Amino acid sequence: MPSSSFFAVVQVPFCDVRKEPMQSSLQRMKKDPLQETQCLYGDTLKVLSEQESWVEVEIPNQPHKEKSYTGFVAKKNLLFGEKPYTTNKTLLKPTLELLSNTPFCIGTHLFIENIDEPYASIRLPDGKKGKVKKESLEGDPIDSLLKESGSPYLWGGISNYLPSYKNSHSGIDCSGLVYLFFRMHNKVIPRNASCQHSFCTPLHPSELQKYDLIFFFNQKTGYIDHTMLYLGDNAILEATMRTMTIRVVEAETRLLKKIEFLEEKPLVEHFEVSFGRFPKKELFKKEEKDVHCKA
Repeated sequence: MPSSSFFAVVQVPFCDVRKEPMQSSLQRMKKDPLQETQCLYGDTLKVLSEQESWVEVEIPNQPHKEKSYTGFVAKKNLLFGEKPYTTNKTLLKPTLELLSNTPFCIGTHLFIENIDEPYASIRLPDGKKGKVKKESLEGDPIDSLLKESGSPYLWGGISNYLPSYKNSHSGIDCSGLVYLFFRMHNKVIPRNASCQHSFCTPLHPSELQKYDLIFFFNQKTGYIDHTMLYLGDNAILEATMRTMTIRVVEAETRLLKKIEFLEEKPLVEHFEVSFGRFPKKELFKKEEKDVHCKA
């Protein structure tokens, strides 16, 4: 890595961000204590240090507490340079880069140079040209997430299921699902569940609207450790360790009552349930700007 490099851009479909410079297990784990998060193709990272085959990075578009997520990424997954990769569009459907046959995840940010039906020409981080189907830039983000129903849960994951990609496990965790939903709307929100909770305006259950959030506060640990997306009509979308899948579940099943019958801060087992909405003025910021929250 050149000493003048200040930025690294992800050049694989997605990559793991590790707490220590150690590769993830070949086995899917219910909870991997070294897994911090993932980054997607084209994400620009700030280089903090280099350790042999690993690079310590900061992830500007994944806010966490009073700063952004940091961790270690395998050097082979990155392209280094003095400038960030500028993007102007977000993939709303999984697709292939047609010239190299590289899979791209939903939520991937790209630079679109022009559109010539039915394709969109893109400039890749290394300056080369690429091509994706134009339809991958269109649609409702929630439809793509609903199609992931039944796909694997992955602790620290934000990558839709790519069974053909063997370099790392793909999958999504609970806060990653919420993060991806807003990322596909080009909004920056905090990455983990407790930080998402801190950034929300509290709601009474009677105020709950479509795409508000539902949180579980674990009374045993003292932490918010689960977040879900409300779909309206008493339906909830979540990525859960209970089934190790992404699923749509009825509120009556998950919260023991329909939404309209819930009281403030109901209890489900040893979890206190709360509800929140991202403040509009805070939520609708450009992705280039920093968003912070308090733990």
